[in-house]
Amino acid sequence: METPQMRARFIAERQLLAHLQHPNIATLFDGGVTDEGRPFFAMELIDGQPVTIHCAEQQLPMEKVLGLMLDVIEAVSYLHRNLVVHRDLKPSNILVDRDGRVKLLDFGIAKLLSEEPEGGGFTRTGEVLMTPNYAAPEQRLGQPVTTAADVYSLGIVFYELLTGRRPEGTGSQAPSAEDELPSRPNTVLRRPATSSTDTEHHPHPVVPWRRIDRDLETICLTALHPDPALRYPSAEQFGQDIERFRQGLPISARPSTFGYRLGKLARRHRTALIAAVGVLALLAAGMVRE
Repeated sequence: METPQMRARFIAERQLLAHLQHPNIATLFDGGVTDEGRPFFAMELIDGQPVTIHCAEQQLPMEKVLGLMLDVIEAVSYLHRNLVVHRDLKPSNILVDRDGRVKLLDFGIAKLLSEEPEGGGFTRTGEVLMTPNYAAPEQRLGQPVTTAADVYSLGIVFYELLTGRRPEGTGSQAPSAEDELPSRPNTVLRRPATSSTDTEHHPHPVVPWRRIDRDLETICLTALHPDPALRYPSAEQFGQDIERFRQGLPISARPSTFGYRLGKLARRHRTALIAAVGVLALLAAGMVRE
């Protein structure tokens, strides 16, 4: 609270939290001003771990990891529906409590979409409003930030959950116009973890699988596209594709070819398909004997 800017940001965070009521967002209990004139707020205590560490230490199967990711995305979608951009989504702000519930917190640099731009993501004193390792390219370039920036940050968290490492190209170095998509998650799983983009807490892959379904790779890389216009249009659509994958349905991020749809249909009805093939084989064998 040593500067007017910090005091104003603190009060803005308190006002944002007061209007947010969601089971996956830390709850604000009270707020006010101390006898010394310093603003304060009291909020729910979250006794938990960052989502990436929780999944790694518990060695959660893919289905449970996807379930947690969907909870995170739903919380972020709720923010966006209320015209709030978080702007600092990262594992340390996405905790999983002792009951396995996701809790989103730290809205210190969140922004209302209805507010006036504040200099492209910087304070008037030049302080950067982001965590570079999880910031979208447009954030690192100082461009106006929209909900697409939160989608990108969610993509980094998802990539880390899938591979145990952050994607290359993220960090404090400013992105260039030639920025490309990071390596496919399966490529990362096949190589030793020695790069500086590996996670701080787990310097080697800790995921309990050796291969990731191509659809999940596509979902993750779509969220991580350097061009905001080519990412998922919203966090909600990001989550919808993960849910479609869980149900064995075609995802929107892949071309809807006949072969792709047929393959998905065959997977969903594998038992019935095998039984049908068996019946046809028996009929064919009977016809041959006759």
